[in-house]
Amino acid sequence: MVAWKPILLMAILALPLASPAAQSDDDPIVMLIEGDIWTYSADGWQQLTDFGAYNPPTLAPDGDQIAFTGSTPEWAEFVASGEPFGDTPSQTDLWIMDLPGGKPQRIAAYGDDETAVAHSRPDYSPDGSRIAWGELHVGESWFYQMAVYDRASGDVMRHSLQFPRPFGGFPQAPRLGFRNNDELVVVWPADSGMVIGAFNLEGESLSSAVELGEVFSVTAFAPLPDASVAILTDLRGWLRTDFSSESAQRMERLPAFGTDERLVAVQPASTAITLTESAIHLLPDARFSGIGIAPDGDQIAYIVEGGIAIWQDGEATIIEHPDGLTPFSLEWSPRRWFVDVPGLPLALLSTCEGAPPSILANTGAGFIYAGDGVDLYDEPGGQVISHADAGTPFTVYDGLNCDEGFMWWNVMLEDETIDWLPETIDDMYLIAPQ
Repeated sequence: MVAWKPILLMAILALPLASPAAQSDDDPIVMLIEGDIWTYSADGWQQLTDFGAYNPPTLAPDGDQIAFTGSTPEWAEFVASGEPFGDTPSQTDLWIMDLPGGKPQRIAAYGDDETAVAHSRPDYSPDGSRIAWGELHVGESWFYQMAVYDRASGDVMRHSLQFPRPFGGFPQAPRLGFRNNDELVVVWPADSGMVIGAFNLEGESLSSAVELGEVFSVTAFAPLPDASVAILTDLRGWLRTDFSSESAQRMERLPAFGTDERLVAVQPASTAITLTESAIHLLPDARFSGIGIAPDGDQIAYIVEGGIAIWQDGEATIIEHPDGLTPFSLEWSPRRWFVDVPGLPLALLSTCEGAPPSILANTGAGFIYAGDGVDLYDEPGGQVISHADAGTPFTVYDGLNCDEGFMWWNVMLEDETIDWLPETIDDMYLIAPQ
């Protein structure tokens, strides 16, 4: 039995808050397709907007609402003209929309040329009661703000963030994300690259700022229980930022998101794997921004050319878009993050032609992950000589052998016997790194 360690924690509050309602598997898959919001469910494909210039939405914890930014009509026309942006920030409004069939409601406006405001991608608090985003105010003077929207009252609370304006780079609003119901992680641009820090809802700093080095874009970040943060960056993959030591280091294992029953780990610009307590499968066509898990963890949806795939029990069913359009982003349930899970790899590495990427490469030890155990062989593709049960540990003895699309590892077991075993059968992994 593998014990998974969740990394997204709820704060314990002095006053109780209502918990978000549980999602149902009937909740639609939410996508951005050619700048508009679409859903797919048992009722088929449905286009919810027809503006053509929205950005990827964020899903509320209970699945009843999405929040997203969208270009102003003037900015959408300017982008379509092909004119260079220069130092002009994106002109965006911020919207919410109830699911499954609501209409977009604007909760923050760009303004005009004299009071212009650019908005970052919004994030929901873990209990679903608030939405937060960053703002870049431009005009005669530039300044940053954090904004927190109360879903019950409709009020927006704003606080200035005293960050210096960087001299170079494309102007952008700071990125915000909740690490619990009361605290936010904020990432903002600086001359040396991106900087990250923690703040309360009143805009007061809770930590020293940590420089991320030559990182100029952050794709995603998630809070960890020790008050550090996992960050997906543009150049260095997954980093772990420790506010107490004011450092950022590469993570030893890929983090994963999902449910208590199923996780998905995605390597940037590569592919994905999915884990249960007894099996690891490859999702060969899945990508980070285009993959989601059903609320109960039974199914996974991900983007493919001209539609989506819905994966279950090792089989993927292709659902073609009626007009052959390819989604840009996809959400099915909010991303709940996990870290330091046995079986999660350091990386997914292509090692043998025709075989899935290896999750054991560059490690010296592993264990049998498959619930039914693994047969051991006298040589790659040879005769079965024994069997190892699930959970059996081993060390890599004499490396990897590629044989007709299979990855074979020469391993030593605890009793010091040395045998060969395959890493995968089809798209299922039999072993995993310690």
